[in-house]
Amino acid sequence: MEMILLGALALFNAIATPISSLICGWLLIGAGILQLVNSGRNSTVAFTKWHLLSALPDLLAGLYFTICRPGVGGMIVGLAIALAVGGVLRFFAVFEANERHKRWRAFEAFSAIVISLLLYTSLPPNGMWFIGFALALSLMIRGWSSVMVNAAMRVEAPLAI
Repeated sequence: MEMILLGALALFNAIATPISSLICGWLLIGAGILQLVNSGRNSTVAFTKWHLLSALPDLLAGLYFTICRPGVGGMIVGLAIALAVGGVLRFFAVFEANERHKRWRAFEAFSAIVISLLLYTSLPPNGMWFIGFALALSLMIRGWSSVMVNAAMRVEAPLAI
């Protein structure tokens, strides 16, 4: 649920671009911290390991955006790399975990890779608004996939009497 709120903030950031690198950086740092916190909630050690590793690209890109304040080109490349690496690491988590609801996690990882490719191939023409939109879309998909997996697990959980 937290990722959905961060995605909504990033969508607002797509409209308000004057301080976008700073806002995108803090949103990525927040997403990385939330992913680190949520990785402890997972049941398998293998999934937790990959989930922890997939938080690093968000944290590193967030630090890069807040400390270096790159231009549009640097933000596009930095976010594209962070989304691609995070998506690949989440794919490893999907295939190594023993969950019944892998489809949502696989969709999340695949969408991160596709968004990174769209972001990288549209480098200068789309400009600043597309960076915020890509970040918002990625965070919202990540949040909704977590919501859907948790909802499916609750439906299957036996009632304790």
